[in-house]
Amino acid sequence: MEADARTEARASAATAAAASSNGEIVNTGESNTFEPGEGKSAEESFATQFTLEEKAKIREMVANADSPEEIDRIEGLVKRGIFP
Repeated sequence: MEADARTEARASAATAAAASSNGEIVNTGESNTFEPGEGKSAEESFATQFTLEEKAKIREMVANADSPEEIDRIEGLVKRGIFP
């Protein structure tokens, strides 16, 4: 059973390598579904479009935070596009 999985994995890898060297697109089974808040930065994430007033309030919240944990909580919400 384990040998079958290894054989399949090697065959799949060889097929993907051969196709990519020819410029073909190979479906690796990974999803290309958009996940809100999964951008690399706030500018790249669709969900984090706040108004200038909201951005100012967020900056004030971070400046007045009592602990690093509170800053992390605010940052997590903002990254997901949720106004804290």
